[in-house]
Amino acid sequence: WNYSVSTDVLGYLVEVISGQPFEKYLKEKVIDPLGMVDTDFHVPADKHDRFAANYAAGAGGKLDLIDDPAKSRYLAPRKVNSGGGGLVSTASDYLRFCKFMLNEGELDGVRLLGRKTVELMTMNHLNGDMADMGTPRFSESTYTGIGFGLGFSVMLDPAKAYIAGTPGEY
Repeated sequence: WNYSVSTDVLGYLVEVISGQPFEKYLKEKVIDPLGMVDTDFHVPADKHDRFAANYAAGAGGKLDLIDDPAKSRYLAPRKVNSGGGGLVSTASDYLRFCKFMLNEGELDGVRLLGRKTVELMTMNHLNGDMADMGTPRFSESTYTGIGFGLGFSVMLDPAKAYIAGTPGEY
């Protein structure tokens, strides 16, 4: 198992089928209906002052600046917006999205996905866990005890994954 460009391809298919740029479709059909007011593929000029720096753990426990908010690529619109990544958001908007998923595709009376669709998205679609799929190249988590659904990693066995969690969480 390895990450691929499949979600990027899906973003392109959304453009082809809808006849709209992916970012416009996503904003009209998902971001706006869910009330995610600070989510986009770039940070508008009137929100630049709210854009935080991004750091990574560096040598010796130091923090290394990896995205300076004054020079970030997210300050201006991009030519190509990916289905697989590139949204910039706030914790409160992400919480709204998480609540939407936990409510099985509905938030504040707005239903965008059916319950069975969410179940299908968040169940393991691999034959075993990610470790069973071969030598890993990249992941945020261990491959053992973790499966993958349609856009989500899925906890199969917390003991094997060495992660405190619950089978089925995503």
